Amino acid sequence: MTLESPTSKARLRWIPALAVPAAVVAAVIAVPQMANADVKLPSKTPAAIVALAESSQGVSFSGTVSETANLGLPDISSSALGGGSDSDSVSSALSQLTGTHTAKVYVSGTTASRIQTLDNLAERDVIRNGDSIWTYDSKSNSAVHITLPAKGVHATPQTDTGQASMTPQSVTAEVLKNVKKYSTVSTSENVKVAGRTAYGLTVTPKTSKTLVKSVTLDIDSATGVPLRATILAKGQTKPAFEVGFTDISFSNPSASVFSFTPPKGASVKNVSPAEHSGLAHGVQPGVQTQSGEAATAQQKAQAKYKSALAKYDPQVLGSGWTTILSATLPNGAAGLSAGGGQSSQLLNQVLTRVDGGRVLQTALVSVYISDSGKVYVGAVSAATLEAEAASQK
Repeated sequence: MTLESPTSKARLRWIPALAVPAAVVAAVIAVPQMANADVKLPSKTPAAIVALAESSQGVSFSGTVSETANLGLPDISSSALGGGSDSDSVSSALSQLTGTHTAKVYVSGTTASRIQTLDNLAERDVIRNGDSIWTYDSKSNSAVHITLPAKGVHATPQTDTGQASMTPQSVTAEVLKNVKKYSTVSTSENVKVAGRTAYGLTVTPKTSKTLVKSVTLDIDSATGVPLRATILAKGQTKPAFEVGFTDISFSNPSASVFSFTPPKGASVKNVSPAEHSGLAHGVQPGVQTQSGEAATAQQKAQAKYKSALAKYDPQVLGSGWTTILSATLPNGAAGLSAGGGQSSQLLNQVLTRVDGGRVLQTALVSVYISDSGKVYVGAVSAATLEAEAASQK
């Protein structure tokens, strides 16, 4: 098997660095508010509601999720620049930061899920079925097939655009991580979401250094499944992000929903994390382990390859609500605007020039791209990112 070049592999790696904070701080939907005065539920403490949400893993369901972002940005949706192969990756990553998006979500137990996004007559799918993951984009008629290792599999795979994270479940999981250490938790008004009664839980950061004011999670009173997440930014009265169900059913989806065959003519890339992890142990995919001088030469070549990849791995700086993700762009800062294509136009539309680089400042997420080709992303101010970048020199 031919190894991919470090730059092509890294190109996929830094895109999530832009998208992940949008998931950590993550995305909510404009769901029409229903009258909540009549929602009577047995009283629960914040700890009991957290426990209810954490117990929902493995519950099967399907429904429609709507997400709305109100960050004060211009329209940078996938259609804003008319698409095009050079803008697809950047546009897909940034489009979650503006406008409204709708997706169909299907979950069966802990090992089968499908997120189907319909946007501007284009369809994008992320399908997990056991140890097999497919991603498909109808616009480019391209698919990626990932075979997961037998153990240590995460239930919801991360795609190169982070879109699998844009659900109430993933937002809730991120918010509740180490919740006592970094946040205060209180109950909020009981509500109805997608026709279901839900407990309200408000999580407020303890630190004043984040852009997040609070996150309200609406937890299904019967199943514990998160139905909606609403994120307020400091200085705003309306939600900066909302993601939630507009309809939901708790019947088990048909097995056929999780079956996928690429359409005729689609380009398919096969990826095996098991093979990639073999590199870490000195084993090249498809090559028998050698001994003596041949083995030494092979190990040196693999070590050089791993070293080339390592510098593109995202780094996690800090913790809690002020976590910053840092990554090195495979082609440097100049590579983002090389060729003057649509992706360059999109980035120029949202990035502002500052000393030493360019920044994207939104109500909840900031991005700093240094002239040296490093990217810093976090739910903190752009000034904080610039200071962190300066400290890393």
